[in-house]
Amino acid sequence: MNLYPAIDMLGGKAVRLVKGDFDAKKVYDEDPLSAASKWVREGAKRLHVVDLDGAKAGNPANLEHVGRIVGELGVPVQFGGGLRSLGAIEDVFAIGVERAILGTAAFTDEGLLEEALGEWPGKVLVSVDVRGGRVATAGWTETIDGGAQEIIAGLAKHGAQELVYTNVDRDGMLEGRRLRRP
Repeated sequence: MNLYPAIDMLGGKAVRLVKGDFDAKKVYDEDPLSAASKWVREGAKRLHVVDLDGAKAGNPANLEHVGRIVGELGVPVQFGGGLRSLGAIEDVFAIGVERAILGTAAFTDEGLLEEALGEWPGKVLVSVDVRGGRVATAGWTETIDGGAQEIIAGLAKHGAQELVYTNVDRDGMLEGRRLRRP
C-alpha cells in the first residue's frame, strides 16, 4: 500500500470536504501549489491531486493548477477528477501527470476503461470511493448498484490492476489512527 498526501481542489483552492459534502468544506490554502509545496517540504515524495470541480462537472476544471504543481515541484503526481474521455486523459499526461485516475468513467464506460488501461499500462488507476457500502460516482453525488467487493472484482476482470480507495464516510473527519512506534 502506498500513501499519498492529497490536495483536493475546489474553486481553484485547496480544500477538505467532510464526508464528501461540497457544502461542508474547509479551505486550507488559496493556492493549491502552495498547499502541495508544504507537503513536499515536509518530505512527500509523490502527490495525489483531485479536481473536485471536474469530478462533479465531468471534465477537468483545474488543469492550470495541476500543471503548476507538476512543473514546479518535481515529484510524481497522480491526478483524478472529471477524466471521462481519452482526450481528457491525454491532456493530463501532456502536462506531466504521472498517473491518471478514472472514477465515474470506470463504472459508466467500460470501453473507455479498457481502452485507457490498454493505451497507458501501469499509468491509469481506478478510484473506488465507497459511501454506505456502495460505490459513489459523479463527485460523490451518486452511487451505483452493487457492493464494493463485487464491483472491485469486476474492475479486475476489465484489466484494472491498481485502485485508489476512499471511504467517503470517514473522509475529511480527521479520525485516522495514529501509528505507534514499538
